[in-house]
Amino acid sequence: FFNFCSEYKDLIYDLYFTCRMPPFIQDAMGDIIINDPYGPVENALHMQEELGIKISATFNNIQVKPTQQNLDLFIQNFAQLYEAGIRIATIPHTHWMATGQIQKAFPELLVKNTILRNVTRPNEIAKLAEAGFHYINIDRDLMRDRDTLIRMKQAADKYDVVLSLLGNEGCIGNCPMMDEHYHFNNSRMNMSKVIKDDQSHPQARQTKGSFENAPQYFNDPISRVSCPKWDYEDPSTPLKTADIPPWKEDWDELLNYVQVFKMHGRESTARVYETMDIIKRYANNEEFLYDSFDWYGPSGRRELSFIDNSKPINLWREKIKNCKFDCWDCNYCDQVY
Repeated sequence: FFNFCSEYKDLIYDLYFTCRMPPFIQDAMGDIIINDPYGPVENALHMQEELGIKISATFNNIQVKPTQQNLDLFIQNFAQLYEAGIRIATIPHTHWMATGQIQKAFPELLVKNTILRNVTRPNEIAKLAEAGFHYINIDRDLMRDRDTLIRMKQAADKYDVVLSLLGNEGCIGNCPMMDEHYHFNNSRMNMSKVIKDDQSHPQARQTKGSFENAPQYFNDPISRVSCPKWDYEDPSTPLKTADIPPWKEDWDELLNYVQVFKMHGRESTARVYETMDIIKRYANNEEFLYDSFDWYGPSGRRELSFIDNSKPINLWREKIKNCKFDCWDCNYCDQVY
């Protein structure tokens, strides 16, 4: 990974990493680090120092209450990371930014919002910028909503903020259960043992919560009614997924509206390698940036030499640019499949 980042660092805006400290003991993936919470920070700082790529600390648990006590605790604990050289962080609460305390304590910190806030309107861009955010993760579903993307870019240009779009998480578009999924993981840990009162700040760094044998979302039987069910029952699901299509020119077109693609993989080794492969193919100017659409691409056409299946998928590529994931009133993905 280190050598890869060194080779392709001109295409990398930053490296975001899991950072867990009170009041953020766990994140949206539902994991915690107990034995060596500073280990990932040291690894990230090493890469920043050696490669010159900025690192970004991620605090994205929106279930952590945006209280004044938690803000004070965050500022106290983050100070050591700021002193160590971290200059980018994801902060999940607009309340905290609106106080100005984070900006005062860390004047050189570039602050991102979290994608879990589902930013979908240009007025949200304006208000987030006014609160002090520099970099805004917009909702992934906007990759199929050019009407809104145009307005989002206008707002971002006016307020001079960076827009980022998640490119390859693999979730179905307009997922009706995504917020519940993240709520499940964000609240997986019993936080009752994490001390948050002002007098106990020093001890809070050493306090651990407990999992109470709670699994992550996809290891709990309740998840059977979501992604596993859809993947099994609907073979056209890949066409309805909120991933940017594999054609490089489709990624380039979206760069007319956003400056950064957020790439998934912080908690998944397989997804990290997929992301690395996408970046490599992009750098090599390949037509396809990943392979799961082979059936609709050159290899699929070779396999079915008697069928030219390029027209339906090219029509699909054009249609989804503004379909807004209104699948209930469309069914074109089913027809293409």
